[in-house]
Amino acid sequence: MKKRLPVLAPLLTGVFMGGLDMAIVAPAFPAMARDLSLDARWSVWVVTFYALFYTMAMPLVGKISDRIGRKTVFTFSVAIFGLGSLLCGLATSLPFLLFGRAIQAVGAGGILPVAVAELGDVFPPEKRGSALGLMGATMGMAMVIGPNIGGFITGRFSWHWAFLINLPISVLILFMARGLSSGDKKTGQTVDYQGAILLSIILFSLMSGLGRLDSQNLLQSIFSPATGPYLAASIIFFFPFLYVERKAADPIIDLAFFRNRQLVLAFFFSIVAGLGTAAFFFIPAFSQTLLGLSTERSGNLVTPLAIAMMVAAPLGGMLLDRYGSRQVLFLGSLLAGAGMCLLAIVANSLTGFFLVLLVCGLGMGMMMGAPINYLVINEVDGGQRGVALGVLNVFRMVGTIVGPTIAGSILASAESQLPLAIEKTLTGKAVEMGELTRVAKMVSEQGLSFGGRISPDWLNGLTPEL
Repeated sequence: MKKRLPVLAPLLTGVFMGGLDMAIVAPAFPAMARDLSLDARWSVWVVTFYALFYTMAMPLVGKISDRIGRKTVFTFSVAIFGLGSLLCGLATSLPFLLFGRAIQAVGAGGILPVAVAELGDVFPPEKRGSALGLMGATMGMAMVIGPNIGGFITGRFSWHWAFLINLPISVLILFMARGLSSGDKKTGQTVDYQGAILLSIILFSLMSGLGRLDSQNLLQSIFSPATGPYLAASIIFFFPFLYVERKAADPIIDLAFFRNRQLVLAFFFSIVAGLGTAAFFFIPAFSQTLLGLSTERSGNLVTPLAIAMMVAAPLGGMLLDRYGSRQVLFLGSLLAGAGMCLLAIVANSLTGFFLVLLVCGLGMGMMMGAPINYLVINEVDGGQRGVALGVLNVFRMVGTIVGPTIAGSILASAESQLPLAIEKTLTGKAVEMGELTRVAKMVSEQGLSFGGRISPDWLNGLTPEL
């Protein structure tokens, strides 16, 4: 591992910078919205623009790295990311900020997949797990300290510095990147411009449509004028994309990926990993409702989850080298699934909630990142690793966007049915105010112990008790 430190150092620092940017910017959004006079609708676009261009860039930049070499693409991506950060830091209007976020996202889209592909090129199979685990721990560290740094910078200086802090890190990475290998280069093959354009249209339409889904009315929003055309466009352009890729000498995405069972398994788990990130969005709200915590204290509960993931990532990496990806994926899925079930059943105290989050974090840390990347790296040759890892991260982004929407839809459905169910149960009953208070307390104690789901049988049992 020490001999490969010149390779690891710039890659891990690049991944750390990308993760730090995602976490550090979040606390700056309120100040950013006030300074630029943005309402909630336009504030969302600051995030949406980044997600759109980030997703579009990953497979395309990954493919370019397969053709012209990892070192060139990685350093160029870091430079583009630094330029985008500078533009965001200097922004005084929303259009300028969105332009900077788009540039920044294109750079970020090339950092993670190219870094993972470079690890696969440099490390032998028996050492890849440990290297990938170390990369996962680095990302986890960035997610833990990012919000704290972001809050400090925004409070002491201004939100602009949440972006400008990336500049010295970018310069440091460019200096260290001299130790990277250029890798093999493909020459004499025609660039698949048609496939690149069609893929960009598909990803833009798909991510735009998914981002407009309404968690309050999920099924209706799929066919709404604001969402339906985007989703329809992604489906329509998918068919000519398939035709072009089958005919291309060097396609943007090799369709053989989807005939490989191991890669399909990796893509599936990548979506699951993205769906799992919904926990980060709903843990604060869940703890406020379940435990009565303040907004500040509930936000801090994400920290043990992130720390557990950071600890589990290198542990999972070492297990990968010894036992392989399937066993680690199974163990991680088992722990994460058990944690989610316990979260819905027994996490009715702060201590219990904390312990359950640790279990969830250990499982998610073992399942996300290293094992999935390990599967892809070992299944494709060096000339296709970049684009394969880019596709893998596209699936993860889809899960990340859809996860909170689906979870929000389930919560909204449960909340909307609860008052009607109680009203139906109590209709025609002469109930005193004291009894109504007791019913409310019972709903809080009994209902929320099942994760916010109120059993109809339990509601029907209220009548005899009254």
